Parts: sequence; C-alpha cells; structure tokens
Amino acid sequence: MHKRLVEEILMLDNGQGRYSVAELAGAIGVSAKTVREDIRDINLFLRRKNLGQLVLKAGVIEVSCRLKPVIREICNLTFAEYFLSREERLVGESLFLACSGNHTTMQEMADFLSASRSTVLLDMNGLKEFLAPFQLRLVGYSSQGSELEGEEIGVRRLFAFIFGKWTLLVKIFVKTLMKWQGGIGNACLAEEYLKECRAAISETEKETRMYLSDHSYEWMLFYLVFASCRISAGCPLRWEGPGRRRDAFMVSLFKRMGSSRFVRLNACEEDFACSLLSDLYYVKGKLQDENLLKLQMLTRRLIDRVSKELGCELYRDYLLFESLTQHFERIFHARGLEGPKMLGAADVLAIAKEHEDVLVCVRKHLSIWKQYVPRELEEWETAYIVVYICAAMNRLAQEECVSNVIIVCHGGLGTGQLIRSQILSHFQVEVKAVLASHCLAYEKLEEIDFIISTIALEHSPLPHIVISPVLKDGDFNRIRGMAERFKRKRRGAGALQRPRITGPAQSLSRLLTPEFIRLDGEAGDWREAIALASQPLLRQGKISEAYVEDMIRAIQEHGPYVVLCEGFALPHASTDHVYETGMSLLRLKTPVAFGAGDMDPIGMVCVLCPKDSEGHLEALFDLCNIWEDPAGQAVLCGSASAEEIWRMFCEREK
Repeated sequence: MHKRLVEEILMLDNGQGRYSVAELAGAIGVSAKTVREDIRDINLFLRRKNLGQLVLKAGVIEVSCRLKPVIREICNLTFAEYFLSREERLVGESLFLACSGNHTTMQEMADFLSASRSTVLLDMNGLKEFLAPFQLRLVGYSSQGSELEGEEIGVRRLFAFIFGKWTLLVKIFVKTLMKWQGGIGNACLAEEYLKECRAAISETEKETRMYLSDHSYEWMLFYLVFASCRISAGCPLRWEGPGRRRDAFMVSLFKRMGSSRFVRLNACEEDFACSLLSDLYYVKGKLQDENLLKLQMLTRRLIDRVSKELGCELYRDYLLFESLTQHFERIFHARGLEGPKMLGAADVLAIAKEHEDVLVCVRKHLSIWKQYVPRELEEWETAYIVVYICAAMNRLAQEECVSNVIIVCHGGLGTGQLIRSQILSHFQVEVKAVLASHCLAYEKLEEIDFIISTIALEHSPLPHIVISPVLKDGDFNRIRGMAERFKRKRRGAGALQRPRITGPAQSLSRLLTPEFIRLDGEAGDWREAIALASQPLLRQGKISEAYVEDMIRAIQEHGPYVVLCEGFALPHASTDHVYETGMSLLRLKTPVAFGAGDMDPIGMVCVLCPKDSEGHLEALFDLCNIWEDPAGQAVLCGSASAEEIWRMFCEREK
C-alpha cells in the first residue's frame, strides 16, 4: 500500500458505487493505464485482508465491497505494510526522533520504518531542512547515535504540522509504535496511552453533550497520545504563552485525565493543549467563543436584508439562521479542519451561478461584514450562502415533514449542514441531528426512521443509505425511495417559525417579563442607552457592572454590529461577566445614533446577556421576527405599559 492507492480508495468512497477510470485518473493526475494497474494492486490488498474486490468493466470501476472497513484497515497498517515516499519517510523519521526522547541510531530508525540504513542516511540533509522551521536540530554523537535538539514547544508544533498534513501517517506511526519491540521511548505504553485518551474523550463527550467531529476527535486523541509519549520520555513542556479560556469540554476532559493511570498533564501542558486545540469543531453542542454572538448578530442582519430585497420571509426560517451562522463560524474560526475548500465546492459554485439573482443579492449585502470579519469571503464560500438561501426559499413553500432522519457525515459540520440543506430543499423529512459516525452510539433513535450517511456504516442500528456529499441523481432516488417507505403522519405548517434548540432554552416571554421592560427612557447617547437598558439585569443580579463596560468596549472596537435592523439594536458581550442568561428591553423616548448609517437612529435597545451560546437563541429569534412584523413593531412602539408588550410575547408563543 502507498499514498496514491490510498488517495484512490478515498475517492472511491463517495457513496456512488461507480467511478470511471478516466475521471479517477484526471482527479489523481495520472494516466488511465496507471489507474488500471493501481486497481490490481488495491485488489491484491483487499484479497489479503478478505475485504472483497473492485470490479473494472468497460472503463468503469464498480465498488462491490464496503470501503469503510478498507479505510479502517489502512489506518491499522504498520510501516512494514506501507511503502513510504521520500517525503513521507522524512515525516516518519521526524516522529521517530520526537518519540524517542533521547539518542537513537540510524539502524533503529531504519528498522522502525522498514527501510535500509543507507536510505535513512541519505535522508539526513532533507530531514534537517524539514526540522529547521520548528527550530529543531538533528545532532549526531559518535558513540551514542543521533538526537533531536531544540525547545519542546518546537517539537509539539512539529507534531501539529504533521498531523494537519499527514494524518494517515500519524495513525500508521502509532500503530507501528504499539507493535514495536525496539527501544523507542516508552513504546510499551503507547497502547495504554491510546486506550486512556480515547476513553477520556468519549466519556467527556457524553458528560458535556459536546460531540467532536471525527477529524477533531482524532486530532485531540493523537495529540494527547503524543504529549504522553513526550512526557514519559522525560521531555515535559515549558510554555508561557497566552492562556486560553477553557470551554466546558476541556475543563471536564482535564479533570477526568487527572485521575488517569498513564496520562497526566500539568497546568502548563493543559494551557498549551487548550491553545493548540482551540479550533476543535463540534457537530453537536457549541464551542463557547466570544465571537459566536457577533456572528449570530451579523448573520441575522444579512438574512433580514436579503429577505427584503428578494421579497420573501427568509427571517422566519431558523434552519437558515443556524446554517449560515455555522457556515461563518467554520470559515472564520475553524480553519484547517476541512481543508481549503469544503467537499463539493465546484458543484456548489455551479448551483450558485444557476441562481444569479440570489448570488447578486448576497454579494451586495455581504459588504456589511467587511469591517467586522478577518478576511474577504472566497467565491465558493459565497456560493454556499446562496445554496442555503435557495434551500430556505424552497422550504417556505413546503413546511411539512413526513420522515425523521439522522445525517452521518465524516467531513465535518460545514459539509453536514450543506447535505442537510440539500435534503430539506427536496424532501419532506425532518433532520433530527447531524452527527459524526462515532457519535451514533450516543444518540437516541426511538423516533428515527432511517439514517443518511456519506460513509458506509457497519452494524447500523437502523436502515441507512449512503450518499455523495453533493447529491447526485442516484442519491435523490435512494432518499426518495426510503422516504416513501417510512412515511409518518404529516405535521401542521409553521414549523419554520420555531427554532430547534438542542440544549436548555428560554422563551422570550420568560426572559422579557415586565420587570425587564422599560418604556420611554431618556439617554444622551448610545453609551447611556446601553447603561440604562442594563439596569434591570444589574438589579436582578444577572450581570456585573463589568458586563456593561464590555458591551460598550465591543462596539468601540468592532463598530455598531449590534444594530440588526432600522431602529433596533441588541448590544451584548462575551460571557465573562454573566451570572445568568437574561434580556432587558428599553424603548427610548428620543432615539439615539449608534453610528449605524441608514439604520440610525435607534429607538429600541435590547440588552442580551447569554450564559452560553444556545440558551438565548429561541428568544432572540422570536424578538427579531416580532420587530420584522409591522403588527408586532406597532405593539413594541405604541404600547402604554410593559405588561401589554409581555402579553403580546405570550400570545405569539401560543
């Protein structure tokens, strides 16, 4: 087995069951003859492992075997079974040196990599160049062998770089390490490290109900195993970098690992792990990120503007709000987990071009993001927004559900949400969850009819179908057939008007009770308006004075992104100085300017203080929709008492 064969197997694992030789050759960048020879080599591997065969007929490769076990078997290979290219060999040599922790000979390295000593010696200059960007040096001693020298921080960053680019090689390295009989570090404990770390992560997922994507799960698992190997080799980390706030997942994980038999991290190790793993992505549950609230506000503003220009009530669709927020969160705050482009980006660009009116509208209104976000959006990223919006427009005309499904996706949250939008735009189904494959074991399946997956599932607890990440004709037929088979009683229309929150949520009528509504207050400017609107929350002990300062500072630093639409602002800050989720509403007697251009002046100020990233969403979604509704806005602006406004909230929730 070697790199190109693995790439071809991964491309064949697309759910279609067929792939033309010419198409595969073009994608890999080799000749059709080479692909045919590779298929023969792959079949030799499959026969040795009793995993079936690929069938080549008339230039078409038919996948008659299940590729999920094949890919898992590849990850279980050792270097004795995997042929390394020179570049891959440099990676393996670097990992070997890092896990040795002390002197090692060229012969030991060659034996570990199943290469000759002369080959390893010829690699030395290239290896030194590979290590140099991390301020690491390969130093040889005549009587003791060679050793990796440099700061431990460089070794950890070397591993992070390698895992990001050569994930499969890391898995093969660890598998080889577990079977290695030589003297590399504390190799005998590698299997114990893996078991301990896997158990700790899985238990933490269940405890916190924050479930990692498959890629993030593996990234955390293998980093912790690597860190454990370094610690046991006598190479602890000394790091004084900036501390990162620990989310609930990391707090629970470190607490659990504190009682581990083999894997123990000190405070310095924990701080660095939080920094290094800060881009972890959850497919269920939310990473507590102070930027998430800003993304929610900007997403809502974008939807409102597009709704008005296209003349449809897109703001009613919570799935659109959720999907776009997650899309922006992924591209701005979860870089590197799904590669430079999401799977199927070319197909999405084509779809966007077919809806030119929506594409032009989206491009026009994305200008509101320029002063708030770290970079310009690429064309394919904009195209995904168009796809989400087109799916929402279709849902507005078809709001009933007849089947309950779960989507299993190995590509990460962004790809999963794209599939969800595609399915909801074409079928009358209700998607109950989007999961990584390893999370199926935790999910309650009593009300689920069938599973839609981008990968084959062994021992699936329910009927399932395998699809391509960007739906093809065959996928539509399979989903349609399964949906017809599992029809449920149709539900009433109007589902789009209510969000589907997975965690604890509070309604608008529970958060904005009369004591949190103040009418016709007087403020000299936007700062005084925020301070005045915050008073009920301060009196009830939901926030501290520091939270008011945080809100003002956020607008000073990032601009008036809290102004969602004309006349309406929703100031907020991070959760640092929040004791309990709350909202307070202030109607100003004389509106004030927030510096929001044509959306000034602002007469309605609602302070939001979220304790987490989800508990406030139902109330936020409903309040924004009330403001968009002329009848609702008339009550907010014309009511004589707070009780009258509160009664409107209650009536609308009924």
